[in-house]
Amino acid sequence: MQEPLHIVDEQREADLWSLLDIKACFHNFPVVQEQQEQLGLVTQDGLWVHERMGFGLELAPKWCQYAMDDILAGSGVPRAKGFFDDVTVPGLRALWRKLWEDTLKVMGALTRAGFMLGLKKCKFLV
Repeated sequence: MQEPLHIVDEQREADLWSLLDIKACFHNFPVVQEQQEQLGLVTQDGLWVHERMGFGLELAPKWCQYAMDDILAGSGVPRAKGFFDDVTVPGLRALWRKLWEDTLKVMGALTRAGFMLGLKKCKFLV
């Protein structure tokens, strides 16, 4: 798992970025049936169990980070870095078309992995 300062150091020379937000990142991971009982909640309406990983679970951020690292490693854009549910794609203003192509590659890799982007939080070529 990469730390945020490591990510900043690797992207220091960039002067233009695309910033991507993964929509409901934690909910993309199913909880195995054997574990669902342990995550159950009893309410006045009955028993409720998690079928997908929730935000408050201790290992949810770690699973999300591992997934981001794997997906981005296979995206063909080595400079793209993920931190939990956020992805940065660095570039240079002089090569903005290259940054756009890299952004599309990363978006394709995330889509193939089953993730959706929260477009309201995404920023392109900023």
